[in-house]
Amino acid sequence: AAAAAAAAPPATEVEDAEADPAVDPPAQAHAGLQTAATAEVWAGSAEVFIIRHGERADKAKNRDDGWTDDPPLTKEGRQTAKIAGVALRSLACLPWAPAVYTSPYYRCLQTANELAAELGLPVRVEPGLSELCIRRVFDQQPCLRGPDEALASALQRVEVDTSVAPTLSAPPQWPEEARHANQRVLQTARALIARHPGQAVCLICHSHSLVEITRHLPKTGGGAIGSQAGYCAMSHIAMNGQLLCGLDLSYLKHADLSMGAAPDSALALETSAGNWMHGWQWQGLDSAHTVDPIDTLLDMELDEVLTLYSSFMRLFSRGTSDKQQEWRVGWASHCPTVRQKLQQARASGLFDVAPASQAP
Repeated sequence: AAAAAAAAPPATEVEDAEADPAVDPPAQAHAGLQTAATAEVWAGSAEVFIIRHGERADKAKNRDDGWTDDPPLTKEGRQTAKIAGVALRSLACLPWAPAVYTSPYYRCLQTANELAAELGLPVRVEPGLSELCIRRVFDQQPCLRGPDEALASALQRVEVDTSVAPTLSAPPQWPEEARHANQRVLQTARALIARHPGQAVCLICHSHSLVEITRHLPKTGGGAIGSQAGYCAMSHIAMNGQLLCGLDLSYLKHADLSMGAAPDSALALETSAGNWMHGWQWQGLDSAHTVDPIDTLLDMELDEVLTLYSSFMRLFSRGTSDKQQEWRVGWASHCPTVRQKLQQARASGLFDVAPASQAP
């Protein structure tokens, strides 16, 4: 336990941009997000652990290995991530989901490598858990290591699992608005939880995502959580939706390092459903033969789709200017919320009528 305590970073050690109250506003500002959708998620749902990545080498050692936007962890950061994995073995009440989910950023991949290895699980990359891509953090689209390089060098102890397509097929596009980033991480977390009812799900992400998910995902107990999260800070949400602990570091001190070797995974990786391409773009194996009609819509300009489909135009026109702007931002970045609404609209037949340009 002493080793764990020594490896645990102080709670105030945060990335400056991620601790900004302007980026992570109080819970009241997003009260509308914690609605019936949250209640539905927790109806017989999963146990959730959300963990921030380990110590950044650029912040602690002034070293980024030539990747300003995608720095590695320090040696201490990797050790703390390993301790976090050991601690989680005794904290989960439910059987683990078949993989640990992580942001594609290198610091998160390295964290997931150590943590997942201690749980005996592979890693699934989820772009929806990416760093917020706002002007205050980046002055252009962040430059990340390529998938092949990143996965090969970061995942030394575990395998990458590509048997299931991610909820978001690519990282967010710069510049992302803060409120859109909030919606993105919440929608991603809800989708992953819904995928694993009756199991324990682990999400590896960034300070912003950890804070946002902790504030708004729990059915009870989220509320006015703080805006600062230390390296490898953890939030634990029970199966009934109750927040058991938020932005916690004390769990690291209680890791039983005498537990021995990590358990061997009894799960065999299924056939790959796709591959990660340049820029962390997901490409399904059948994408060359099957085109998702929602992707076809999103590849078009919103105004073009509104012109082609009059029913869609009428619905869009009923929204307030703020709602219309949310649609435009979400459309441009292919956010999960817009995709889900388009799927619902298509299922209801909204796009069944021939486009105006094809009408006889």
